[in-house]
Amino acid sequence: MGENESMDDRRFTQEETADLIRRATELRHQQDDELTYDQLIEIAEEVGIDKRSVDEALRAAEIEEAERADRASAVQHTHSVLDRCLEILCLKPRSGT
Repeated sequence: MGENESMDDRRFTQEETADLIRRATELRHQQDDELTYDQLIEIAEEVGIDKRSVDEALRAAEIEEAERADRASAVQHTHSVLDRCLEILCLKPRSGT
């Protein structure tokens, strides 16, 4: 910030804004590691984000988390199947030997 520039005149990029809001939220809730839905909405509204946008973001995050969990489950299942196949292949005698 320049010498003649007051805090009221300063402009922030979208990235700076997101970072500052994240930091402010962390400071505000140092004692609590979780926010309620109503607190989340209140914070969003304070920075000009409407409830509908927050709800859409929450749905998107839930979908992403479910997809991650599905992928992790599929990988775990595949590993189990491959492990079992390897056990069978290693224990089964080869024909013709």
